[in-house]
Amino acid sequence: EPKKIAEDVSDRFNYLANNKVYYYTDVKDNAGTLYIDGKKIAEDVSTRYRSFNEEEGRLYFFTDVKDGEGTLCFTTGGKPTKIADDVAVGLGFAPDGQPMSATDVSSKGRVTLNVVKGSKGVKIAEDVTNIMDVNIVDSAY
Repeated sequence: EPKKIAEDVSDRFNYLANNKVYYYTDVKDNAGTLYIDGKKIAEDVSTRYRSFNEEEGRLYFFTDVKDGEGTLCFTTGGKPTKIADDVAVGLGFAPDGQPMSATDVSSKGRVTLNVVKGSKGVKIAEDVTNIMDVNIVDSAY
């Protein structure tokens, strides 16, 4: 029989490892309050930009998104950890599974590329203008 865990949630929800579910309430302008299994995690969380790293059990998300940038955080189901402010929204993953982010976005479209190590963003390149996903280059033509 279904078990009710919350009311008035948005239609943006998903399962994490160990059958935990994350969801949002009070959504307005693509941001809301993030919950995991009924536990409030953070407010003003973007409902559009999030990613789950199953190996680490981390849900990465952005808060306080404005003009294409926000605060990058993660949680394993408890208190969130802030990684960095002023991060360009969106998240990619390095071949080893570590999240990658872009900061210092310039008016010329250049960014600083970072990889998340532990709970910090570590700079790996500056003045980056293009990021390619090499996993999609190999095609069956």
